[in-house]
Amino acid sequence: MLIELVPGEAGGSAVEPLQALVYSPEVMQTWVGRDVTWAHAFQRVLVRETKGGPVISHVGIFVREAEWDGLPVTLGGIGGVMTHPDHRRKGHARAALRRALTYLYDEAKVGFALLFVEPHNVAFYAHQGWQRFQGDVLVKQPGGVAPFTKFGAMTLGIRGGAGATQGKIDLRGLPW
Repeated sequence: MLIELVPGEAGGSAVEPLQALVYSPEVMQTWVGRDVTWAHAFQRVLVRETKGGPVISHVGIFVREAEWDGLPVTLGGIGGVMTHPDHRRKGHARAALRRALTYLYDEAKVGFALLFVEPHNVAFYAHQGWQRFQGDVLVKQPGGVAPFTKFGAMTLGIRGGAGATQGKIDLRGLPW
């Protein structure tokens, strides 16, 4: 397994075939996030089996100046997590997530990270130490700023303790 960290825009084209497979037209017909305007990743973790081979797993990394209960906070984000169906349950997403969190700790120096999760993935993230966020997360969408209720939110402490588990987080931008 080869794991690389690349700038968000530069890695976008490498992820497109995986994204087209994971989010096929059939999936997109019923996926709850199909009508959401999403932010683009700042950095990406790409997992490949061989050098130059196709991307088999991906984690998008986001860093944002946001607010938590009215106070400024530099927030790390995890989004766009996906693994090729033939490579699931082999530790690829877990390894990519660890690399993303290392970046958020070492380079971005964020206090905590936030991700949005579908119900069937909550156990995976909880096993990695993430906690459900019991509060509102405000995001921008074409219609304005509103609580993001299409997905659950989970947080993870990165520096100096636990992540936020309640209150109000204003992302001051698009969700990831």
